[in-house]
Amino acid sequence: MSITTPVPGMEMVLAGDEALLKALSLVEVQDGKSPIYSISAFNLELNRSIGSIITDSDEISGLLPGLSIKFDNTLGLRLDPQPPTGTVNPLVSFGWPSPDERPALSLSGVAASFFIHVAPRGFNLQIGANQGQTIRSFIEDMSAGALGVEGLLIVDGSLAEEAISIVDVAMQRVSSQRSRLGAIQNRLESTIRNLDVAAENLTASESRIRDVDVAAETMTSTRNQILLQAGVAALAQANQLPQSVLQLLQ
Repeated sequence: MSITTPVPGMEMVLAGDEALLKALSLVEVQDGKSPIYSISAFNLELNRSIGSIITDSDEISGLLPGLSIKFDNTLGLRLDPQPPTGTVNPLVSFGWPSPDERPALSLSGVAASFFIHVAPRGFNLQIGANQGQTIRSFIEDMSAGALGVEGLLIVDGSLAEEAISIVDVAMQRVSSQRSRLGAIQNRLESTIRNLDVAAENLTASESRIRDVDVAAETMTSTRNQILLQAGVAALAQANQLPQSVLQLLQ
C-alpha cells in the first residue's frame, strides 16, 4: 500500500499481505475474523526501508514517528497523527466516493489526493541447488466472494448486464492467475527435465568409474599371478641344481 503526500516526490509506502488487496475491492476479510497484518514502511524518496511490523491488532503505532494506523473490520484505513505535544488532532481518514474516483484523504475537512498500491503476498520456490535459484509468485483469492460473483442477481435485464460485466472481470482474473501458475509449472517441468538429465549423466559417470576400477583390479591380479608363477618356477630351478651336483658326485 502506497500513500503519497500532497508534496510532489514525497511518498510513504505501507506493504501488507494479500488481505489488503481485498480492501481495494471493498471485500470483507473472511467475515471479519481477526486478520494478521504484515505492515512495512518504505521511503521511496530515499530508496530505503523504514521498518516493518506484524500484528493482529486493529491499531499500529510506532512504525512511523508520530503516526498510528488503524483498520476496521472491512480494512478501511484511518491515519491518526500524534503530535509531540500530546494534543488531540482531528482524525485523518480516507474514503472511496465511487469506483470511478480516486480515494479522498481529508484532514479537518481539507481534502488531499493520494493513491494506494497493494502488493499481494507471494511465495518463493527453490528450484536449484544454489543460492538465488528461486522463482516468486502469488496466488490470489479465487473464492466467489473475492471474485465478486457471489450472490449475483439476473432477475431483470439491467442486473443481467451488470452480472455479465462482473463475470467477465472474474474470468479475466482467473485466466490471469492460471497463466501465472502455468508459467511456474512450465519452469518447474523444465527444471525437472534438467535434473533428470543431470541424474542420468551422473549415473553413467559412476558406471564408467566402476568399470575402470574393475579393469585396474583385474590388471593388478594378473600381474600378481604372473609374479607368483615366475617365483615358483625360479624356486623349482634352484632346487633342481643341487640335485644335479649330487648325482655327479655319486
